Amino acid sequence: WQLCKPAAANMAANEPAFLEKVGELQRQLHCSEQKRLELENNLLTCSKSSQLMLRSIRLKSYQKELCEREKKAQLRNHQLLKDFDSIEAQITALTSGSDTLKKMKVADY
Repeated sequence: WQLCKPAAANMAANEPAFLEKVGELQRQLHCSEQKRLELENNLLTCSKSSQLMLRSIRLKSYQKELCEREKKAQLRNHQLLKDFDSIEAQITALTSGSDTLKKMKVADY
């Protein structure tokens, strides 16, 4: 390998076509690297966009779940208020009946 190295150096110095080829390869390598960096940036942009879309979907789903819970809670609260009103009406009826019984009991004595 050591013997081949100086020969390649001599060939590079003596042949302009070789130097031209090396220059062309370096330009192609530079273009390929630029393209790779561009594609990598596009991938990162797409990845961030995908993550934002997924987060948006999750948040919309969570919002829908919260709305459903709120509807159920409102229905439950409405039913509790109806039950309370019914019990309150029964208590009022029982109290007035009790008052009437007390009056009758006092009148009997």
